Amino acid sequence: MKWILDFFNDLGGSLIGGRFYAAAVNYSTGRCWRFLLIFLFIASLIMTFHLINMLSFQYGKVVDLFETNGYKVVFDNGVIANMPSKLKLIAFEGDTLAVWEWIGQWSDTDSLRQAYPNVSLFVGPKGVFSYGGVAPRSMMYPRGLAMTIDAEYLKNMKTGYSWIVWLAAFVIIYIVSIPWAALAIMVFIIPFLAIKFSKTGMRFGVMWRLGMFLASFHFIYFMIVMLLNIDIPYGWILNFPIYIFVVALLVKIEPDMINRVAQGA
Repeated sequence: MKWILDFFNDLGGSLIGGRFYAAAVNYSTGRCWRFLLIFLFIASLIMTFHLINMLSFQYGKVVDLFETNGYKVVFDNGVIANMPSKLKLIAFEGDTLAVWEWIGQWSDTDSLRQAYPNVSLFVGPKGVFSYGGVAPRSMMYPRGLAMTIDAEYLKNMKTGYSWIVWLAAFVIIYIVSIPWAALAIMVFIIPFLAIKFSKTGMRFGVMWRLGMFLASFHFIYFMIVMLLNIDIPYGWILNFPIYIFVVALLVKIEPDMINRVAQGA
């Protein structure tokens, strides 16, 4: 299990810096990719657990709402057929929901929100509109959807499909994280490495290999913000000062080492 020890040594070295990046200049591309893929695997697991826990909590609130009020929602070709004809405000666990057959677009919710500023979720026959966070969000029901949903249906669906949802979420997050990491390396890491080592002529291949270790800062920052539920508008901009700091203080490589690698390439 040498590769496991190598991974944790490389993870610790990439976060601490010191002599690590000077040694990493000579690492094989395979070792760098192995580190990045294992790191992204672990990061994806953490993000998946957090996402599923959040979804499970919200799903549980919906089940309780249906169970407490004895709701049954009937979908007919993607439209709720049993919407109340008059505005109905529902208070539940600190939230206020507005349900009405006339809520069909943002203009309806804007006018209603002026009259009812405490409402956070508007439920119409064709979709749901919510306020909160950075921007308002909407979700339209699938076209052609025809079914009746109640608390028992939701409980059975969670029991039967929770593991499939978990697996699908993990696979999607892991697959997406690979090009995401590549983009972070290209946008946030290589430009700063190129500026710092412009006089030494560090080659793109060397910067790319170092970037596969440095990308860990991007995902660790993202996971901290996600797990602590910190709302930072345009938070990705903070990656720039983060990597200026990281590249300036942690990546210390003597010019002769870069020259030796270039000569051996």
